[in-house]
Amino acid sequence: MSDITDWSAIAISVAAIALSVSEARATRRHNRLSVAPRLTGRADISPGAQTANLQIRNSGLGPAVIQSFRWTVDGKSRTQLGIQRFEQLTALLGLELGVNYDFPLPNTVLEATATFNVISVPIGGWNLVRSRQIRSAFRRLKFDVEYESIYQQRQSFTLDGTQFYPPEEQGQERIELDPELGG
Repeated sequence: MSDITDWSAIAISVAAIALSVSEARATRRHNRLSVAPRLTGRADISPGAQTANLQIRNSGLGPAVIQSFRWTVDGKSRTQLGIQRFEQLTALLGLELGVNYDFPLPNTVLEATATFNVISVPIGGWNLVRSRQIRSAFRRLKFDVEYESIYQQRQSFTLDGTQFYPPEEQGQERIELDPELGG
């Protein structure tokens, strides 16, 4: 009878160890997912700040540690284009008012729900011509970001201006008219 008791105790012990290992793995997986960053892009017009912006937002639940950040205009990098100052980018994009740009350095931490303006354009006197200029400029921009979670899980994200302002076919630009003005 003691053999049955011994074997039963061993079987129960092995089952308990297996269950503990399985539970520990599930807990680690849950912990990783519960603090995972998720970068998303956004186009924003801020009437208060009088700017149009392309932004990167951490929509995840944990911080994103930026590993690299690259941006291009018409597929060419900032260094290929020789852009060192915002006035050069302003001229290249064909905008009248100055463009402000910023980019996160490696190891910059973007906390959960934080937003980072990668490019801001003063809207000045907002009209149809100005709107077309800004949309055209934003279409030409692309930002590639590599980032990690606090668990060193590497991810990448691309913010492409055409996500928000798709290219329009010649003569097909959509103009929304205000119904109260008879349009």
